[in-house]
Amino acid sequence: MTDQQTERWALSARLALAKQGVDHHTADPLLADVKARCAESGHSAEELFGSPAEFADATVAEQPADAVRKQDTQGMTPGAYLSGAPFAVTLVALVGVLLYCLLTWTLSITVTPASLTGSVLVGICLITLYGLPDALRASGRPRLAPWAFGLVAVLVLLAAVAFTELPRTHLTTVPVFAIVAVAVCVLAFQLRKSKPPRPSGPANDPADADEWLDRLTGVLIGRYDLPPERARALAGEAGDHLAIAATTPTEEFGPLDQYAENLAEYEPVRQPPWWRGKVADIVIAAFGAVLGLVAFQYWLNDGHVWAAYLLALPFTLARIARVALKIRRLTR
Repeated sequence: MTDQQTERWALSARLALAKQGVDHHTADPLLADVKARCAESGHSAEELFGSPAEFADATVAEQPADAVRKQDTQGMTPGAYLSGAPFAVTLVALVGVLLYCLLTWTLSITVTPASLTGSVLVGICLITLYGLPDALRASGRPRLAPWAFGLVAVLVLLAAVAFTELPRTHLTTVPVFAIVAVAVCVLAFQLRKSKPPRPSGPANDPADADEWLDRLTGVLIGRYDLPPERARALAGEAGDHLAIAATTPTEEFGPLDQYAENLAEYEPVRQPPWWRGKVADIVIAAFGAVLGLVAFQYWLNDGHVWAAYLLALPFTLARIARVALKIRRLTR
C-alpha cells in the first residue's frame, strides 16, 4: 500500500472517528500507530484493520468512556459553544470596524466612556446569547438554559443605559490598525490547537442515586434533545431497576454520560429547544431583514449610496428569501 493510499485511509478513519465523538487528541496516536504498522509490515491498512468505519467502531468499543467527546445533537460540546461564541463575535467586530472605516474614511476611532462601556456590554451580551444557552444544554443542564436569555436581557438594558447616560467626553483615540491587530491576535489564539478535554468519567458522576437519575434526565433532554416526558420515563425505568438491583448507579450502568448516550441512540424522537426551532429561524431571519432595511434607508439618506446598494440591499433580499423559504417549509 502506498503512502498516499494510507493517508487516504487515515483521513477516512479520522472522519469516521469524529462522527463517533473521538477527538483528535485520541485519534492522532491511533492513526500514527496504524501508519507505522503498515510501513513495518508492508500490508495495507484495509488488510490490517478493515475499513475506516470498522476501525472506528472497534476503536470506540475499546476506548474508555472519558475518551469520547460528549457531543450534543449538533455535534458540539459545551466547551465548543463557549469558545465558538467569542470567535464569532470577534470576527463580527472586526468586520464592523473595517466597515466603519470605509464609511467614515477614517483610520482612528474616538473612545468615550459611553462607547467603551456600551461596546463591552454588547460584546458580552452577544457572547452570552450565542454560547451560554446551548452550552448549558450540552452540559446536561437544560433547566438553566432559559435563564441565560434573562441575563441577555439585563445586559441589553445595561448597554442601552451606558450608550445613552454615560459621559461622551473624549478619553482617547485608538488607531484602527491597532484594533485590527488585536482582533487578529484573538482570532489566532482561538484557532490554536485545543487542549485535551478533561475526563468526565464515573468519578464526576453524582454519588446519590436520586441526583444521578436527575442528572441523567438533564443529559437526555439537554444533550440529546429527548422530549422531557420520554427522558423522565427512561430515568424512571433506570430508578426502578436500581431499586431491584440494590446497587449504585455507576456499578449498575457504568458512567452516566456513556449510559445516556446509549439510551439516546435508540430514541428516534427529538425535541430541540425553541431557539433552534423553525419558528425561531423565521423570526431571526425576519429580524435580519428589518435590520437590513434600516441600514439601507440610513445609508441612503446619509449619502453612502454604494453601501446601501452593495451591502444592505443584497443582505436584506437574502434575509427575505430565507424567511420565505422557511415559511414555505413550515406550512407544507
